[in-house]
Amino acid sequence: MKRLALSFGLLLLAACVFLLSPRPKHEAAVATQPVTVAATAREAVTSAPAVVPATGQSFEEMYALQGHAMRLVTPPFSPLRRDFLSKNRPGWEPTFDGGSSLIVSWKEGKPEVFGIIFANDLGFVPRDLVERIFGYNGYDIEADRSIIAKQIVGDIVFDADASRERLLEDLANIIQQERGKLVIIKEVEVDFPTVVLKGKWHYTPLPEGQSPQQKDAEVVEVYGEALDAPRGMQSAIFDGDADWFSKQVANVLQQVIAIEPTDPPGKIHYHFDYWGDGSPQQQKAARDMDLVLRHICDQTGLTRVSEVRKRKRLVFREPTPAEQVLP
Repeated sequence: MKRLALSFGLLLLAACVFLLSPRPKHEAAVATQPVTVAATAREAVTSAPAVVPATGQSFEEMYALQGHAMRLVTPPFSPLRRDFLSKNRPGWEPTFDGGSSLIVSWKEGKPEVFGIIFANDLGFVPRDLVERIFGYNGYDIEADRSIIAKQIVGDIVFDADASRERLLEDLANIIQQERGKLVIIKEVEVDFPTVVLKGKWHYTPLPEGQSPQQKDAEVVEVYGEALDAPRGMQSAIFDGDADWFSKQVANVLQQVIAIEPTDPPGKIHYHFDYWGDGSPQQQKAARDMDLVLRHICDQTGLTRVSEVRKRKRLVFREPTPAEQVLP
């Protein structure tokens, strides 16, 4: 009987030791912490935050990625920032004040100036980054305004060799930290209505005297209701291949447009007239898509058609309740 009592006591003691012993850390995390989309979007590369203050003894230390593909560096900034810009982009310093944001890329182990978002003290919005870094235009972004128009203050630093997936994941983390709400960003391929200008290229200038730009070269006037009087940048003539020309027209009109002549010239010279007299009404008339495309067709011999094509779009959204906490 004494042996039985002793055995039972030993079993009870062993059970208490098992229950009171510390469990492995990964088990405790699974048991006590909900797993969010932001935490599982990429296997834990780093525990460092995506949004950091501008601190450090050198510019490289201040803008270190610490395992991230993208980070937001927040003010106040030290003079090291302006010194870095002065060395990498001489002459840009005078235009850099007033809340403008610096975009820094790490390439081959060194930071470089990728670009500047000229903004005010309110900062920039995610759409600015999407256009600069990922090449998406506004018409290819699908997002709730509370996400895409969220003001972000600071500089962006990113890894130029990182995959698009990792960059988008870290951008989502940055927006999440600034908004205080989870965000999912995904590239999707969809069937999308596309306006296409196609056919044989045959240049025909406007009636003589209407366009000073066409006096000495084959220049396509891109205009809506009326030609503008040349002034400032609007007097400049640009050039590029058909694909580049197509993208520039799409940017001005903020519409999905493809200009695809069968035999385009090596370089297409073009001139934009999209300002009118500067008033909102005139600017809208200058960007009237039907008028602009009709005038391009008149000068190039191309024909306008509508097609449905596969197209990549960038979607910003909040996760569903099921996505926020995974089993």
